[in-house]
Amino acid sequence: MSGNAVKMVRVLGSRYRLVAEVGAGGMSTVWRAVDEVLRREVAVKVLAPDADATVNHRLRYEARAVAKLTHPYIVPVFDYGEFVDEHDQRSAYVVMELVRGESLSAHLRNEVSLPWRIVRISSMSLARRSDC
Repeated sequence: MSGNAVKMVRVLGSRYRLVAEVGAGGMSTVWRAVDEVLRREVAVKVLAPDADATVNHRLRYEARAVAKLTHPYIVPVFDYGEFVDEHDQRSAYVVMELVRGESLSAHLRNEVSLPWRIVRISSMSLARRSDC
């Protein structure tokens, strides 16, 4: 999904003003945004508008699961919401802490493997997901 789906919807949840696209994948786009209420920068992951209800449900489930976790190596989830775009298509978004630095894909291009701590933390968070 490119950022075109949310070009017309520049503010989500009457609160999160989308500023610049950070990255995009097959199912979502991540934006740098400003939380107008708390006046801080955040990251907003927006699902593709053509995602079906199962994908929206999965994103909500994942947001709830990650929101229960607290660890220095896990990005905190602040909010979850849904919106209808200018084409009357429903989509979902997750608001997270904005983490600056190299993306995981860039790191993997430059390095052969991940540091053991990242692998260990990822495994622990996946194990905890089953408790949601």
